[in-house]
Order: sequence, then structure tokens, then C-alpha cells
Amino acid sequence: MKIFYLAFIALSMLALVSCNSISAKNYSEDIVKMERSLTPDMEKTENQIASFATSEKFDSFAAVAGRMEAIVDSKLQEVIKKEAPKVKEGQNFKEAAVRYFAYIKSIYTGYKVVGLSKTDEERRSNFAQFQQLAEKKKSVSSEMMKAQEKYAKANGFKIDPSK
Repeated sequence: MKIFYLAFIALSMLALVSCNSISAKNYSEDIVKMERSLTPDMEKTENQIASFATSEKFDSFAAVAGRMEAIVDSKLQEVIKKEAPKVKEGQNFKEAAVRYFAYIKSIYTGYKVVGLSKTDEERRSNFAQFQQLAEKKKSVSSEMMKAQEKYAKANGFKIDPSK
């Protein structure tokens, strides 16, 4: 009878760990889906920004940047509201995701500020600040990926690069 109880406890623990792993993986995939859902809008916006900058249509430049800023902000708010699963590294991964989405939003805020500049001198100054911000993209992306890898490892799942 004692063996039966030990087996029951072991199976119960295995089921609990398995459920946590599934929950952790699903959360990770949800964050990735949110990020990837931005790609078409980001690509379109980047092309429009380049076109408007070339033709010096800075009002339009600011408008499309502001639209993209709002789209990214809506995803950021989703990440903030989405509760991280109560698993190892769950909160750390969520915080990294929030920082990442906030950074992406700040890129479009920076574009908008450049577009709304009143003078060429102000635009050059704001663009220089924007460039400093844009230079951080690799480190911000790397930080997010490291947090996700640590989260996946701590919860026993692999990150599927196709998702």
C-alpha cells in the first residue's frame, strides 16, 4: 500500500510539473506571437518613414510614426496586463518582455519627435538622440532573447524558432 501512495504522489508531482511547463511554454509563445504580429505594420511604417523623410514630408513622417507608436503601445499594454505564469523565471521573462516592447515603442516615439521638429536644427538634434536610441536595438533584443532562453531552460521546454 505504501508503494501505491508513493507512486500516486510521484505521478501527481509529474503532472504538476508538466502542466507548469506547458503553461510556461504557452506564455512564451503568446509573447512571441504579439511581437511577430507587429512585423507587417513595422515594415510598412519603416518604408513610409523612409519615403516621407526623402520627400521632406515631416508631418506625414510624424503621423505614420505616431500610428505605429499607438499600435506598439497596445501590444505593450497586452504584455503588461497578461499575468506571467507562476513558474521559475516567469516574472523575469515578463519584465524583459515589457522592457522590449517599451523599447520598440520608444523607437516610434523617437521617429515622431523627429517628424514634429519645427526647424532643421531641432530635427538634426532630435535625430542624433534618436540614433543613440536606435543603436541599443541589438542589446535590447539580446536581453529579451537571453531572458526567454533562461525562462525556457528553467521550465523544461525548448524555444521553437518557427513560432
